[in-house]
Amino acid sequence: MMEERAREAVQISDIEAMYELIRDKTDVLSEMAGKEFFDTPLRVAAAGGQIKSEMELMLLKPYWC
Repeated sequence: MMEERAREAVQISDIEAMYELIRDKTDVLSEMAGKEFFDTPLRVAAAGGQIKSEMELMLLKPYWC
């Protein structure tokens, strides 16, 4: 599932995997933005202390901040 792959990528700050997901499905982050607060990739990255993922996601989706 796309959401699980995104969650795994941000949990380990695998920026390349995040961009691969975006290349595969350009609106993946927009779709996930509509989920409950605790399910957003930014929230998952923050909860795991993954600063690289947090910074990259804030650049991609600044309205999540």
